[in-house]
Amino acid sequence: MHPHQLHATTVACSLHAARLVLDTLVARETAQNVADQLPAASVLRSTVWGTRITTGGHGDPTVGAIATLDQPTRTTWWAELRARSDRRLGWIADRAAPGPGDLLHRIAARIPALPAGAAAVVAQHLRDEDAWLRDALALPVDEGLLLPRVECPACQERLVYRAPGDVLVCRAQACRCRGEGCGCGMSALVEGLVHVWPALM
Repeated sequence: MHPHQLHATTVACSLHAARLVLDTLVARETAQNVADQLPAASVLRSTVWGTRITTGGHGDPTVGAIATLDQPTRTTWWAELRARSDRRLGWIADRAAPGPGDLLHRIAARIPALPAGAAAVVAQHLRDEDAWLRDALALPVDEGLLLPRVECPACQERLVYRAPGDVLVCRAQACRCRGEGCGCGMSALVEGLVHVWPALM
C-alpha cells in the first residue's frame, strides 16, 4: 500500500478503539437512565385533599400533581457524543465509501483502493476525529507498541512502533521522508511524510 494509505489505516484502527470505549460509556449511560426511571407515586398527600389514591378520573387533582412531580433528568452526554461522531464519519463515508454498513468499517475497507491523495485527505479527517474523540474521552494517543530492537532505515533511531492496523511507524521527531534519494524504504517516497511501512518490511 501507498504510505498515505498506511497512515489512513493506522488512524482508522486508532479511531475504532476509541469508539469502542465510547460504546461502553453509552451502554452504561443508557443502563443508568433506565435504572433512574422512577414509577409515579400511587399515593399523594395534599394539604387540601388529604391522602389520595391516583385514579386518573376526570377532575382528579392527583393527575395534575403527578405531572408536576420532579422527574429524574436523563443523562445523554455520551450518546450525544456518539451521535456527533456518527455524523462526522457519515460525512466522510458518503464521500469516500458510499454504501450500507458500519461507517468506520466502510471507510477502512475502502482505504486500500483509494488514490494516494484521497487516502491522505481521509487520513487527515480521521486523525482530526480521533484526536477530538480521545480528548473528550481523556484517552491517550494510541501510538502502538515500541519495537526497541528495530532500527529505522532512514534515521537509525530505535523509535519504530507497531502502530494500530499492524503498520510500522518511526516516531523520531525529525524523521521525515526526504523524497527522492531518501533511504527509508517506503513503498513510495513522499517528501515530508512521517515514515511508515507495512509490518513486513
